[in-house]
Amino acid sequence: TRLWCVYEIAVAQVGGIPIRILPMSVYVLMFVTQMYGSAASLVKLLLTAADPEAPPGEVVLRDIFVMTPIFALAAHSGHTFATVHAKLQEQFESFDVRHAAISVESDRSFIFDSIEEMFDGSLDNFNKTVRTTLKTAAMRGLTGHRAMLPYRSILLLSMSAMPLWFSVWSSQSHEAVPVYCRVPRYIFGATLVACGYPL
Repeated sequence: TRLWCVYEIAVAQVGGIPIRILPMSVYVLMFVTQMYGSAASLVKLLLTAADPEAPPGEVVLRDIFVMTPIFALAAHSGHTFATVHAKLQEQFESFDVRHAAISVESDRSFIFDSIEEMFDGSLDNFNKTVRTTLKTAAMRGLTGHRAMLPYRSILLLSMSAMPLWFSVWSSQSHEAVPVYCRVPRYIFGATLVACGYPL
């Protein structure tokens, strides 16, 4: 922890300015996952256009081959987020302003005096605030995100994908795909539209 950054945290706490933690590695992984998802969907579209008469088994194998990396990336993103979350929790619990690093040692006493002045003459009061109040608010901001739109609104928007799924289901019934292959597709499509797209 850098001491000048800690000083900025102290000023923000006294001023009632909210602090939000943004784990960039997690957001980059989520972006990569979404970009791969777009590319994989395009590949699936091109493969389907190139061979529209492919047997159902081959189509399923292509889907598995193209889509599996998305699930691997999503799992890796989740693991990375869990690791970051645990590390932040540990850092908050062991926080001590006295152990913060600083480039110019002569600044240390000035910063300590300023923080003591803001927190009733005690660095321990600041440490306690960081370990309790700031930790609770920051961790809630990290894990307690709420969508900007209510679920119902997003669900309504995702309904625009239903014609696509009706088309997929209809083509499967015309291609004489066995029922045991069609039913999982029906469930997958409905679940994706109702849960996957909105989330």
